[in-house]
Amino acid sequence: MKPHFGEDICSLCGKSLDRPTIGLSWFIGNLPEEIFQYGETTMHMDCFDGWKHRLRFSHEAYPLSLKRYKVSRGQSGYLLHEAENYALVCGPIGPHTSNTTPLVADLFRTWHGSHAGELAPFYTDVILRDWDFRLRSNWYDWEQFIFDGYKQQYDGLSTESKAQIDDIMTQLRGHIPGLETLWAILDQKRTELEDD
Repeated sequence: MKPHFGEDICSLCGKSLDRPTIGLSWFIGNLPEEIFQYGETTMHMDCFDGWKHRLRFSHEAYPLSLKRYKVSRGQSGYLLHEAENYALVCGPIGPHTSNTTPLVADLFRTWHGSHAGELAPFYTDVILRDWDFRLRSNWYDWEQFIFDGYKQQYDGLSTESKAQIDDIMTQLRGHIPGLETLWAILDQKRTELEDD
């Protein structure tokens, strides 16, 4: 089956993109043409979830998604935590208090504790090995995201897939339950790179 091409149609079913979608990775090197040709296309989330090549495509994309964090030495962000079926990355790092009034900066320090006013990543991504997409959170929204905020990002997936992702997020919540833990891991990664 050849992919359907067009700005407003699903590459798998050819119908209008009128429900949640996913944009697939642009380059996967070791796949046969029947799968490779779907790279850099858009599909409905439910079409992608039921696609017979989803796992193979996603498993090829996964290490490529992590590579930039492993080799960038922090310039593209950091690989914070890696497990068998997911990885947590962050970055890039930049100021969060620029262009703010002194009052807003003081409130920021009150809300975000000891790291307030420091350079911080703009986001965290949970990269999922079995699905070619990421669950994204603003760095400072981590606690809301890790408990249930991520669920709004997987609309369109099957109940089974949602349950698998919920299991992953439960594991991750056990490792990194709050923002202070997230900061500690980032600080450790930054120190490791400085020591190299």
